[in-house]
Amino acid sequence: MKKIVYLLLLTVSAFVAGCDDDDDNIPVMYPEKTGTVTDTDGNVYKWVRFGGLDWLATNFRGGEPYYDVEDEEYWDVPDTPASAEEDYEIYGNLYSYDEALENVNMLDGEGWRLPSDEDWRKLEEALGMSAVEASGRDWRGAPVGTLLQQDSTGTNLNFLMGGWVAVTRITSVCYELERMREYGYYWTATTVESNYDAGRVAWCRTLRYNSPEICRVQIAVDDVLYSDAGTCPKKMSVRYVRDARD
Repeated sequence: MKKIVYLLLLTVSAFVAGCDDDDDNIPVMYPEKTGTVTDTDGNVYKWVRFGGLDWLATNFRGGEPYYDVEDEEYWDVPDTPASAEEDYEIYGNLYSYDEALENVNMLDGEGWRLPSDEDWRKLEEALGMSAVEASGRDWRGAPVGTLLQQDSTGTNLNFLMGGWVAVTRITSVCYELERMREYGYYWTATTVESNYDAGRVAWCRTLRYNSPEICRVQIAVDDVLYSDAGTCPKKMSVRYVRDARD
């Protein structure tokens, strides 16, 4: 029970806003190199290089759109919003942890992977975060959160606030999109041992719009549903990465 409460508190902490920082303290940083990669759906993604790693510079959107939900029992939105397709083009798709691992195979070329927690820490350190701070939990690392959100006028990493799809009321199985345009939730490939009822727990990153910090937090891959109804996977944004190539 203590383990479950701890995980819930960590998840809640991911929603807490980071502190503001003075814009004058933000360093000017540009990618070491840029390029493009295409997925099997024909989507073209720009990538940028920092710290010896090539990162997609936009959220992945290959595969079936998250809003094309087959299991209506769990979905609390009876009709897809008219703006959903436009939002999809901007903020990308949302994936379960297993989908995030599998869909990397849609990218052309070898070496692409769902970033590990270590990959994320390498990126954070390349943007100026100390190794000690990068290994910490919760909100940390200002102004790295700002650098991660910069467009082509800066780092061009352009991490977006795509929200997530999760179970919000376990007693009535409410499964819905939350926090779009406010928060961005990103999977890492790194899982940890846990006694949580739903099973797997993964390290994730959370960004908040206009916040200079970034949150490193452990989040349950699946939500436990009421009674014996089983579990339901969270869906979050994805950025793929590879080791730098000349």
